[in-house]
Amino acid sequence: MSAAPSTEADAHFNRGVRLHQQGALQQAIEAYDRALALNPEDAEALFNRAHAFHGLGMLDDAAQSYELALFAHPGYDKACCNLGVVLKEKGLLAAATARYEQAISINPCNAEAHFNLGKVQKDLAQFDSAIASFSRATALKPDYADAYWIKATTLLLTGNYQEGWPLYEWRWLKPGFPSPYRKFAAPLWLGRESIAGKTLLLHSEQGLGDSIQFCRYAPLLTRLGANIVIQTHASLVPLLQQLEGSPSVLSFQQAPPPFDYHTPMLSLPLAMGTTVEAPPCPGRYLRSLPDKSAFWSNRLGAKTGIRVGIAWSSTSTFADDHRRSMSLASFLRCLTEIGDPRFEFVCLQPEIKSSDLETLQSRTDLRFFGRDIADFGDTAALIDNVDLVISTCTSVAHLAGALEKPLWLLLSHVPDWRWLIERTDSPWYRSAKLYRQSSAGDWSPPLDRVRRDLLELATHMQAP
Repeated sequence: MSAAPSTEADAHFNRGVRLHQQGALQQAIEAYDRALALNPEDAEALFNRAHAFHGLGMLDDAAQSYELALFAHPGYDKACCNLGVVLKEKGLLAAATARYEQAISINPCNAEAHFNLGKVQKDLAQFDSAIASFSRATALKPDYADAYWIKATTLLLTGNYQEGWPLYEWRWLKPGFPSPYRKFAAPLWLGRESIAGKTLLLHSEQGLGDSIQFCRYAPLLTRLGANIVIQTHASLVPLLQQLEGSPSVLSFQQAPPPFDYHTPMLSLPLAMGTTVEAPPCPGRYLRSLPDKSAFWSNRLGAKTGIRVGIAWSSTSTFADDHRRSMSLASFLRCLTEIGDPRFEFVCLQPEIKSSDLETLQSRTDLRFFGRDIADFGDTAALIDNVDLVISTCTSVAHLAGALEKPLWLLLSHVPDWRWLIERTDSPWYRSAKLYRQSSAGDWSPPLDRVRRDLLELATHMQAP
């Protein structure tokens, strides 16, 4: 008789597994619940149910079920590690750290626990510890692409370009990486072969800002004797055609001519041996199109005050976009009140989130052109016609830097790797001034500093 409940529980559990694999998470949870009603201490059923709750975004339920799995099986290091992941998503970094450390104490060979501990340490700006944790993860799991890649970005963030650039090549093996590796008949060029007299295809990857930042290498490669062809996003084609040396610039929809080598754009720093002390072309390396600049000059009309271009968020689907973007309502903290005659404010974003629409409409002093900004040629022309750009970490910020327009850049506590740590300047863009969060998620101090500096700028410019 005692075997019957166990057999029935197993049947419900196995049905839950099948539903789980099919993505029917709610039905899987119901099947796991039936199994647990018959066998409440089944750690595997509790673990799977927690995983399904997590997949549905039900973090509190997931955490509770992982806790029960650990209570049923105290040596269940995977449940401990996954509980840490849930706690991190809830913003409970200290609790997540404790769970990862517990998982490691249970099983020192749990590569995922070392990896996830490193991610929390990075979020806490404990960069040396994070790098050590990622190294332990890759030592245990030599093909751990996620760990190599985040170790690379942490090394780059801390200015260790020598070790960071080679490891950054692991991005192509990282599951879910937004730019799939492109295979060509022509070989990859990473700086070893001479390219004098050769045709080199440079192709964009990742975001628009990445292409704007790293297209700066094209003129350097032209000076090495290469014939440069760039394949990029259609919205960037007119702008990148203004690069020194007039490279051939095509959209991804256009087939490139025959070429001898190819290089993804973010492999160029590795190929060119870029150091943190001297990235190439920190000044102006892009130009706006004269006809577009004239058009937007006429559209904006005569200046009535200091003209400030603003960008506060992107529409990116990047998982951590919420860290580098903010709502317009929050961003307004750094601007002056409506009607201040010393300033004009121009929105440099062609699109805004629906949650920002009401705030935008309430600020009659913010000029918003929407879809009239057809491509980055229009954005560059608008930037040419302002005195200053204030932006979060968006493609607009990269464009302002590439045009060498004064740029005040608002950054999260642990920003994207290219902005390094602690500095108020950028070796990549000499016109940039960086305003950093002093603690994670708190935009108030940097926004207040921007507002203070904006008012000081107005006083200085009005002084006789």
